[in-house]
Order: sequence, then structure tokens, then C-alpha cells
Amino acid sequence: MESQQRQSYQVKRRNKIILFIQGALMNLGFSFISPSGVTSVFLETFTGSVFVASLANAVRMSGLHIGQMFYGTRAHRVKNVPRWLVSRSLVIRLFFFTVVPLLILRINPVAVGYIFLVIFGLRYMVEGGIDLVYRDLFCRLIDPEDRGALIGSRTAVGSALALISSSIIAVILASKMNINDQYALIYGLGISVFILTTFVLAFIKDKPRPQVDDKKAMGFLKLVKLSAMTLRSRNLTPPQKNYVGFTIFRILQTFANAGIVLSLVLIKRAGDLTPAQVGMLIFVQTVGRFVGGFLWGRISKKLGNKRTIIIAQIVTVPIRLISILILILAHPPVVLSWALAVMAGLMGTSFVGATAYLMDTLPEKSRTYYYSMDGLVSLPLAFVNALFGLLAQSFGFLPLQIATLVLGVLSIGVAAAMLKQREELLEDAADKI
Repeated sequence: MESQQRQSYQVKRRNKIILFIQGALMNLGFSFISPSGVTSVFLETFTGSVFVASLANAVRMSGLHIGQMFYGTRAHRVKNVPRWLVSRSLVIRLFFFTVVPLLILRINPVAVGYIFLVIFGLRYMVEGGIDLVYRDLFCRLIDPEDRGALIGSRTAVGSALALISSSIIAVILASKMNINDQYALIYGLGISVFILTTFVLAFIKDKPRPQVDDKKAMGFLKLVKLSAMTLRSRNLTPPQKNYVGFTIFRILQTFANAGIVLSLVLIKRAGDLTPAQVGMLIFVQTVGRFVGGFLWGRISKKLGNKRTIIIAQIVTVPIRLISILILILAHPPVVLSWALAVMAGLMGTSFVGATAYLMDTLPEKSRTYYYSMDGLVSLPLAFVNALFGLLAQSFGFLPLQIATLVLGVLSIGVAAAMLKQREELLEDAADKI
């Protein structure tokens, strides 16, 4: 009995270490292609359009949500989860490598921008399903009390590694290389890290999970029906009310946080920055991600997920105020630009509270169904940042920063209302249809 407990502890510890390493490497790889950093600046530089730059995050998020919706009703069919994750991840990340020769070919830069968006979107449609199955695995292997801290710590370490990658990006952008070669090298390095990350998952040791009868499994139409029933019903259980309240908050949060991913583009345009200065801003933003990784994990561990969500929304207020100052001043001081870049990076890792909250309230048997429902509800919201970019292109950043400042304050109040709700486990989705 004692030997079994020791063996179980060793397996749990090994899985925790592997998931930590995998998460840290994912954050490192993401620093090379971040929609709020490298990719938004790359698209704005190649196309000259804020709207096209804003599409990077919209395409990524919509792809993730579509992937969640598609795979959520099929995830129970996966027999060997680690092997499934490795094979799918390897194929799609090798496919993403096609952006490197695309850049080296030196075709029309506007065409490059749009072709890149198509490849980017296809990649994340597959990554959405991979992410859903991965999160289900993560919840199964990591105890609830450790999830927030693990997500935060691996984000922090990944961001610390990303300081090195951001330094490399800054050097590349300041070099005399052709701009196509600069971005080909940056994306090539990032994709190589993602491919390395794929093989780390091969060492995960999964544990048994609840089996779902394929004949009784929920199809996509049932998922849509369940979503409508849950969001419209007046006879909800307390856990369902929590879920609906959280969903309403997420919708408001999406509008309140719109455009933060374009902070570097805002600074670049307001200050007419050179590529070398943009490279330095990307490094400064990564410092914010590094600080945020440690900060949000510690807050989640000490104060809980809900308070972490509230504090993250409070941070949006100074972000908007600094953005407004930069836009008003003819020659904004460097300290303001750096402060905005750091805080935008901080917000880039603020997902810890919301991610852990959702993980802790979903039942194991129906977890993937609820993730699919979340994807279904969130899909239209993926284009909010694109709408922000389009409006910024037409009317400028200033009126939008003022409007989102008001929404940010409102979202703090809605998030605070969640504190009054008990954090309870939702019922199995399959039992409701």
C-alpha cells in the first residue's frame, strides 16, 4: 500500500514537472509570434493597416474557439491522449513553418500579410482542439489547489526565457538584414521552439478518465441546445448561475479589454518609431509578461481566482489612461511608452485567474462539453479586437480608449459581484439533454 502511494506520488510529481517544462517552453515559443507583439507589428509594417494588424488576434481566437467546438464533442473518442497530442501538434506546427519560405520569397508585402493570416488561422483551428484535449488532461493530472500556481509559475519562467528571445528579436530587427529575412528568422526560431515543446508531452503519464458511451455522447446540435438552455433558463442551479454570470462577465471583459493587444502598434504610430525602437518595446513588453507570470500565480494562490480576475480588470484602467496621455501629447516621453508596454505585457498573462476558475468549476466527465460551449459563446467575441482595429483605422485610437475606459470600470463592478457567488461544481452536461 505504501509503495503504491509512493509510486502514485512520483507519477504525479513527474507529470507536474513535465507540464511545467511544456508550459514554460510554450510561453517562450509564443513570445516569437505573439499577436500583441511581433505579429501585430509585422502585419502593420507589411500592410500599413491597423485593421489587418488587429486581425491577428481575431483570427487566432476564432480559430481556437472553432477548434474547441469541433473537438469538444469528440474528445471522448481519444484513446491515448499524450500520443494524440504529440502527433496532431507536430503536424500542425510543421505546417506553420510554411510562413518562413513565404517571407523569404519576397512577394508583395500586402499579399504576404493576408496569406500569413490564412496560415495563422488554419494553424489555430487545429490548435483549438489540441488545447481543449490538453486542458482536460491538465485538469485530470493537477490537483485544483495547485493549478493556478502552476499556470502562473510556468508562465513566469516562460516569460523569463522570453526575455532572452525578445533580446534576440530586438537585435534581429535592429540589424541590416532585409525585413523579410528578419521576420523569417524570428518565426523560424519560434516555430522550432513549438516543435521542441511537442516532444515534451510524449513523457506524460496519463491516468484513467471517465468513459463516455459514444452512442450517448453529445453531438454539435445538442451542444448548441445545451448552450441555449443554460444561458436562457430561469430555473438554474447555483453552479449554473455562476457559469452564466462568468460568461456574462467574459463578454463584457472582451469589450473592456479590446485593443490592449494593439498597444505596441499605438505606441509605434504615435511616436513614429524605428524598427530598432520597436524591437526594444517588444523586449519591454516581455518584461511585463515575466512580472505578470509570477504576480498572477501568487495572487491566485493567496487570494483565489475571483480576486485575481478583479485585480486584472483594475489594471486595465491605468492602461487606458496612459494610452490617452500618449495620444494627446505631441511627443510622449519614453517612460510612458515603456509603462504601457509593461502593463500590456502584464495583461497578457492575466488569464491565470479566469482559466483556473473555469477549470475548478467544470465536472470531469463533461469538462470538454463545457469547454466547447465556452468556445461557441466566445466565437463571435473573437472579432471584437478586429472591430476595434477597424474603428481605430477610421476614427483614431483616442475615442476608443475613452469608451473602453468606461467599460473597464463597469467590468470591475461585474467581476466584484462574482465574489458573492460560491464556487461550486457544475452538473454533468450530458445529463441535461
